[in-house]
Amino acid sequence: MIDISQLITKPVQVYYLIMNSKPAFDYNKWQEINYSFQELAKLINVFYYLNIYQSVGLKYNWYDRLFLSEIELEGLINKPNTIVSEFKIGENFAGWAEFVCEPDFVEIQYFGLTKEYIGKGFGKLFLNLCVEKAWSFKPLRVQLNTCELDHKNALNVYKSLGFIEYKTQIELRKVSK
Repeated sequence: MIDISQLITKPVQVYYLIMNSKPAFDYNKWQEINYSFQELAKLINVFYYLNIYQSVGLKYNWYDRLFLSEIELEGLINKPNTIVSEFKIGENFAGWAEFVCEPDFVEIQYFGLTKEYIGKGFGKLFLNLCVEKAWSFKPLRVQLNTCELDHKNALNVYKSLGFIEYKTQIELRKVSK
């Protein structure tokens, strides 16, 4: 667990991206990989959620959910329009994603791999699965955002799959000292 007293607030560049049509995916190069992508059943346990949230996000300064009360977080992650899914390689937890489904769009609110699976080619597979899942809800568009605190290749990977940057802005974020 992070000591939130050790955090400071600083301005961070945030990139907003959108995808207006579903791309075609070729999963042939991942045929030999034993992977799964499963939605977590509701009622999602807050402590389990915080564990997976931190397993991916602490290295990228994902702290916003740590400031919510247990009741607030439980309500947020268990809303009918919020979907949390796990990505596994074999039987091993490799990452997770969170989707917020609105009538016109789906936002991939969180997406990430654990450190053991970064840099091994799994990110693009996982992102493909996330984009495909987002389009399965039949939205008009899929959106997400990333920032300069995320993985150095995040923005380029999103763009390589067809996301288009439509806005950038500076936002105040909590970061480790």
